[in-house]
Amino acid sequence: MTEAQRYLAEVFMEHRLQERVLVVSHTPDSPVARALTIERASFIAAYVLSGDGSATEWPDRLPHNSNVFDVVLLDGVPADWAASSSDALAEVMRVLRPGGMLAGSVVLNQGVTREQVVERLAKGPAWPLGELQDLMIPDSKPACLVFRFLKQPLPGLTLGYFCDGRGDDTLWRASKEMLQYAAEVIVFDTGVDGDETRPHLDPAVAEKMGAKFFRVPWTDDFGEMANAVRYKASHEWIQILGDDVRIEAPAAKRIAQAVREAPDRIYSIQLYQKHVGPSWEEEDFFGWAVVSPRTFRNRWWIYFSGRVHEIIVPAMSVAGFPPEKHNFLIPKDEAYVVHWSNRPGETTVDKHDYYDMLQAKGDPTRKALEHNAWAQRFGEEVYGSPTQKRRMAAIIEACEGDVLDLASADGWILARIRDAGHEVTGVEISKIRRRRAKQDFDLDLLDGDVSKPLPFDDDTFETVVGGEILEHLLNPGGCLEEMVRVSKKRVIISVPIAAGFDADPMHKWAIRAQVIDGQMLVLVCDKINRDDEED
Repeated sequence: MTEAQRYLAEVFMEHRLQERVLVVSHTPDSPVARALTIERASFIAAYVLSGDGSATEWPDRLPHNSNVFDVVLLDGVPADWAASSSDALAEVMRVLRPGGMLAGSVVLNQGVTREQVVERLAKGPAWPLGELQDLMIPDSKPACLVFRFLKQPLPGLTLGYFCDGRGDDTLWRASKEMLQYAAEVIVFDTGVDGDETRPHLDPAVAEKMGAKFFRVPWTDDFGEMANAVRYKASHEWIQILGDDVRIEAPAAKRIAQAVREAPDRIYSIQLYQKHVGPSWEEEDFFGWAVVSPRTFRNRWWIYFSGRVHEIIVPAMSVAGFPPEKHNFLIPKDEAYVVHWSNRPGETTVDKHDYYDMLQAKGDPTRKALEHNAWAQRFGEEVYGSPTQKRRMAAIIEACEGDVLDLASADGWILARIRDAGHEVTGVEISKIRRRRAKQDFDLDLLDGDVSKPLPFDDDTFETVVGGEILEHLLNPGGCLEEMVRVSKKRVIISVPIAAGFDADPMHKWAIRAQVIDGQMLVLVCDKINRDDEED
């Protein structure tokens, strides 16, 4: 591998490339293409400009749709081709998607100068190229120009939706306030033929929205669907939502402002999410959350991971743009989205079972999620992951006698403690979650705030469980004192300790743990100061 090829390979390894690559090479056996095929890229097409017939030579028109490749790599192509072959370069740019990268090495031969090649590439046939990102001439013979360009997206916002059968009115209600701020609207309909619970969308709704409409098969993979929408986007910013999210007029205006005024260092915009039940009404409110960013810049290295609860955080972090430095969270009092959690008639158990089924089809060793603990917490691990299952098993095994569980949510864990033979009591502040615990698990949870004194006498329960609640409290010590007071014998606590959890704006503490010689545990708890603390 030459110096130039080694440099290009390092560029791709740096970004942990997972997506689609087109390689144009001077040799049928491109070392860079081979390295990418083995190490990272999920899809590669390769062409050579000349050869012995053992590889595909350059065609008049590439047999690929437009905007399908994240990266086009020119590996050691002759300078006269790069500088003068306008039709061929136009084809390269046609199949490279907006926000994609044109990178490569050009051999400076036949009297073609470096300046001529740079000028030709910078003009960008069929699409403007952004600023040259990197330029070097390795000490090689013949001389070689190495470059990286961005295929500059059009200004503005692409608004994308993928609809999984909640109905025509739902999509219109979810999208109507954002439409005026979108330069482009894309709708993917993934309703399932023959399934009355997931009907197809009426194309007239997409036409009313002024949207590009695509009817595609459902693949049991939310991340794949979101990425499919992403590949159709032409503009600098992309917002991808499902038809279960509604944006009100003030929030739409604030999001548009944030996109318009975002400084160069910001690559994603994050929102608070208000969870409601199927009625969309305020009385169905059951809690706030901060969702992984759904509004982001159109760049080749930002893509969704996760079959369930698809997220872009792993890709951003791996590419060197962690959310704590390159994400903007809009304060809750300025904008939030409303999330319709379940379909009418669907229980939380139904939903969790469906997500478990989808997870079972996925690859548990998915590399994109190995690099970011925050992403693991809010992505693959939320429903049915090995980590969550082991956590539940450890808690259940440690329980003795009657059990009090604090902040029980919808009773998912408490029901399993009960099924293991324990008498159980649960405390939960959310009315809708208490209702769901009753509906789904026949649990009668008590209305209570775990940040305040508990309504129990001293030494009431054999075991008291606090699962992932302390990091959410400004005064976790007060909650700990109450847990100790009402427990006869045992207190069980679980907290997230991996680096990156402080990226969750709902957390008040970042907790780190270190085991010393298998004998001592050191906990470091950092208070997180935020400008937008919860009320």
